[in-house]
Amino acid sequence: MTTTYTNSVSYLNASHWLKAEDLGYINEVLYGASLTGLIPIVPSSDFMRDVYMTRGQQSTKLTQQRRLNEEPDAKSGNPFKDAYELTALYDRRTDIDFKLAEHKPEVYDEMLIVDAQDMAQDIDYDLINGVPSADGYGLNGLENRIPITNTGYDVNNAAALTINTSATTFKTFLRLFRKAKDKLKVPPGGRVIAFCNESVDQAVSSGRDELGANVVGVGETDILNTRVQTIDQVPLIKLRTDSTGAEILPFDENSESSTSIWLCVLGGGPAEGSLRKPNGLVILSSNEVITRRTNQTLTQIQTLQEMEVGLRVPRGSVVRFSRLKVA
Repeated sequence: MTTTYTNSVSYLNASHWLKAEDLGYINEVLYGASLTGLIPIVPSSDFMRDVYMTRGQQSTKLTQQRRLNEEPDAKSGNPFKDAYELTALYDRRTDIDFKLAEHKPEVYDEMLIVDAQDMAQDIDYDLINGVPSADGYGLNGLENRIPITNTGYDVNNAAALTINTSATTFKTFLRLFRKAKDKLKVPPGGRVIAFCNESVDQAVSSGRDELGANVVGVGETDILNTRVQTIDQVPLIKLRTDSTGAEILPFDENSESSTSIWLCVLGGGPAEGSLRKPNGLVILSSNEVITRRTNQTLTQIQTLQEMEVGLRVPRGSVVRFSRLKVA
């Protein structure tokens, strides 16, 4: 039987990564160390839309200089503006023969669990790669929000970088990784995590070996009962495949067989965003995986499991380190 993990990061909360009172209610996802098993889940404020406040960009400074006893000028413009994120419904239908479900209920339960796992893996894929259709179906994933060479939030807009060919290239990788981390806006109590391809994780390990005794800041830690690598205490979480076996972070960027690392802020705050909700990267969702029987014929039961899912990404909570290659 597959282990069920509590989503709104019970493990991270127990490890004092995040505060439970900042997370809203707890959601369950039946897929171990998936992307959705790490990002805080909070209820959306309204069906299909979450509205929150974010600090807007100002064309001029609002800080003033004045002489003693001089009246300050009146400020113009509200530094906060409304922002919103749309949510989408994801579902998987499980069909089983009525008599088999009646006489072998454990088989039916296992089928439901497998379909729930597949649904969570497909949500993982769209959180990175999703592009809404012309009709508005689907999530707007990180790849679409922060394209390659985005000068604000992509730190590698020059040449592609092969991580593990020499100590020199690995030092360049570490310098750009730290540059990416420094771009993040981390509120009090927030933590940084990085998502990467499995091959990139292995390349970081071999790059660390290239530096030998001179390596600084690259280590290991335990998360979700798994030993993971860290760079300056930022854990590298490997994203693998969706339910069809498609790579979540493939080497297909920029027509040069490269991929990205995504550095994300989780929880903390709220320095910016909805009041009483964690700042940074959060998933918007219904309060549980909804299971309902949609139809029953003479021979079959059809059960639908669905989740309402969105992605709230305030500015500065995600940075991309693109155009990475491995030897």
